[in-house]
Amino acid sequence: MYFKRVAYLILSVCISLLMACSDESREANLVDLHTLAQQNIISVSFPVGNETVFSANGNANFSLIGLQSNGIDQVTVTGVEWSLSAGAVSTIDQTGRLSAGAVAESITVTAKFGPLTDTLNIRISTAQFDQVTALHQQAFTIDMCRTQNLIPMGLYIGQNGAPNETRPVDSTIINTIAWSIVNQGETADSKRAHIETADDQAILRTLSAGDVVVQATATSIANGGQVTSTDFVQTIDIGLTAIKLCNSTDTDLANCAVTAVNLEENNVLPLVSVGTYQATNGSNEFIDITKNSQWGVSNNNEASIVYANNRQRIDVTGLAPNTNPVVTVACGNIVQDITGFDISQGVVLTESVVCPNPNVNNDCLLSSAALSITPLAVTSLSVSANNVDLITRQALTLTARPTEITLVVTATFSNNTNGDVTNNATLNYIIRRGAGIISNANNVAGVYTVSGAGTAEIEVTVDNSTQQFNAIIVIP
Repeated sequence: MYFKRVAYLILSVCISLLMACSDESREANLVDLHTLAQQNIISVSFPVGNETVFSANGNANFSLIGLQSNGIDQVTVTGVEWSLSAGAVSTIDQTGRLSAGAVAESITVTAKFGPLTDTLNIRISTAQFDQVTALHQQAFTIDMCRTQNLIPMGLYIGQNGAPNETRPVDSTIINTIAWSIVNQGETADSKRAHIETADDQAILRTLSAGDVVVQATATSIANGGQVTSTDFVQTIDIGLTAIKLCNSTDTDLANCAVTAVNLEENNVLPLVSVGTYQATNGSNEFIDITKNSQWGVSNNNEASIVYANNRQRIDVTGLAPNTNPVVTVACGNIVQDITGFDISQGVVLTESVVCPNPNVNNDCLLSSAALSITPLAVTSLSVSANNVDLITRQALTLTARPTEITLVVTATFSNNTNGDVTNNATLNYIIRRGAGIISNANNVAGVYTVSGAGTAEIEVTVDNSTQQFNAIIVIP
């Protein structure tokens, strides 16, 4: 209620101001009010923890956060007007992308959204990047199958007597870092975790528990050449207490579950995996861990599984009708050897994933869903006789008596595809009228020998379907 009153007050003040403005100003203010109302925003601010020091000749992207009128929800604001303080050598475009100048300077970034504004004081530094000094700006804990956005720290060497700086690595440098991870005490690439870089952001993804050693290699702008960091040791805890499968469209992750599914052949079942973790307050926290899970299927001739939508879900496709494959998902140290997998692209096996038994360390949790692959449902039938399309229960009168009548049956399926099913074993042909004038020719499906004049009716049905077609033919 308080925030609604604030919103009404802001609107009332703005309307009062409008009445005192010139026509040109009034029109601009009306546009501002419309912009404000469209996104239901009552205040704006830069994100908490926004970087404030940037390297000369580098780039950075700014965004603005808006508080909505309920006083709770925050959204990234669109339609922001961006500007820098007067005299700045650096520039900023209207997407919020800063192009830092070649000189050191202190400037103010202004973001205007309708009548609301916020400012951020930043500094452009000529100190040059030398090497990564820390995996993240502060120590952190992480559980298996979780994700951590990293803010690597870097040493920047001052130029012309300026002091050295240790600060978050610029986004342009982040994109050039080559990360390596090994299990502590080993030399081969770790399968416990990997770091990916997307949209100027380094992201640590974990698959299983244990200690890992991370190194960052990047080109030193200050001295030239590649510089590899010292070892950063990171512990990956178990943390996970349960894992389950859910439909990708489920929004209530606490109560969703998929344990058994009827899936038509050639249709797709999109799934996600949800992990249960304990929050800092002791309550359960339900997290989508699809990208960091390990997936398998009991028989990949009966169903296939692939990552989809940038690994945000697993698509399960039914392949063989009347089979019962099982989809499995695990988090942790599974039995299978995944040495040959590029874990940055996800782990998908052509067999069921398996946890150790006994699972002494409790560092592997598993869930599964039993599938029943059913034939595609037939939604309609169409039939032709000797290349003439028929209408069910409407007679076709022939002008001459043929020696044979050949039916061709086409089915439309539930996935909106069509197919010739004349010889399908699930199709049934019954002569309802005219058994004395037509007969099935050599047990060939849909082919009938004509032996006399009269009306013949052939009923076509499909097993386990209500679809039926009655072909009526008048033979002279």
